[in-house]
Amino acid sequence: TVLEGPNGSGKTTLCRALAGLIPLSSGIRQFSPGGRIGYLPQNYRDALLPWLSAGKNLALLGHPTMAHLRWVFRMGLRRRDLLLRPFSLSGGQCQRLSLVREALSGPELLILDEPFSSLDIRTIDLAASLLSYCMKRGCRVHLVSHAIMPDALRPLVTARYRIVRLADDRAEVQAT
Repeated sequence: TVLEGPNGSGKTTLCRALAGLIPLSSGIRQFSPGGRIGYLPQNYRDALLPWLSAGKNLALLGHPTMAHLRWVFRMGLRRRDLLLRPFSLSGGQCQRLSLVREALSGPELLILDEPFSSLDIRTIDLAASLLSYCMKRGCRVHLVSHAIMPDALRPLVTARYRIVRLADDRAEVQAT
């Protein structure tokens, strides 16, 4: 599912509410019992613990498998990068590391707020391939994006919504 809308319309707030990080003022949030939700915030550095190395951040949601490491290296990080703390990595490296960790941690639902924002064209295609890989294994993905949808994801998008700000405290989600 893709959520679009102008800056300030409430896309991030909706992602945070879906992830259970803020309470709903009305309605219900319903998931399978025991289903895991993965969440990658718009500020991807917030997804990493600054006092841990990149490798230890990768291991936060379980022991990294060979699949994790293959994706980390495929996304352009090197072995030596795994020894560094997030402040020593570029923003794009932090974003790619966070995306691999969340996507491969086995979530039932993966909520991504602007997952392509700091990535170059080649890396956007790789990130789209990673998401496609996860979706084919049963993970549902909800993403907010201002970027052009990568070709690898277009056939997998089942719904598109636009959020429209109606007032300071009210927005509406419309199917497009």
